[in-house]
Amino acid sequence: MRIEVYLIKINKLLLLLIAIVITLCTSAQSSDNYKKYPLTRLIFTDSLSTMCGYYDSLNNRLFNCKGQVILARAINIVQRIPHNLCCSLNDMDGDGINDDEDKCMYLKGPASNFGCPVINEDIVRIHYPAPRSVLFAVNSLDLSPTSIKALEDCVDLLKKLPDLKVNIEGHTDNRGSDELNRKLSMDRVKVVMDYLLLSGIDKSRITYSAYIGTYPVANPKTKAGRAMNRKVEFYLYK
Repeated sequence: MRIEVYLIKINKLLLLLIAIVITLCTSAQSSDNYKKYPLTRLIFTDSLSTMCGYYDSLNNRLFNCKGQVILARAINIVQRIPHNLCCSLNDMDGDGINDDEDKCMYLKGPASNFGCPVINEDIVRIHYPAPRSVLFAVNSLDLSPTSIKALEDCVDLLKKLPDLKVNIEGHTDNRGSDELNRKLSMDRVKVVMDYLLLSGIDKSRITYSAYIGTYPVANPKTKAGRAMNRKVEFYLYK
């Protein structure tokens, strides 16, 4: 007989299942290796971890087959496994914080800041007093004076802090075809990216993505709301 302890992650819940596998409980079941080296076997797969605790013949068979030894061996291993070791498969940015607890799944950050990069005072200035969004008119790629000012502030900060990087996200409103909006969203991203490149920001410090009305910040059923949703957002991070 052996005890198998399973760690299974289902719907973000870590479940501990203990299964008793019964075989012929004879002294022959314990091989010479198990007599000399009683062990607990650890097996990892993509979504399942198995701890198998084996009995040995150094004590009486009744004691072993009731599971006290083998269960203790398996559970002892489970208790010693770090939390991140068994759940690291759901850590998109690799910062050691599970995605269900990470408020910035795609950016590395410490646990003390909920998995988000630590924002220093300079970054706060660009995110709050200065607009962080570049807005566009309908079917337009033109930058408004307010948007240019926001980009200038971004460039100044990137030059001041060369270890910072910027992520650019393009967004459209919910009108028009997906094909047209996808092209429009990417074209708007390129407008902002070209501005940064022409201002002397190295391409290696810039990442980007384009969305087609999937992340509205205002009511898409109103004219004012759609105007707010036609934007390019930029985020600074280390």
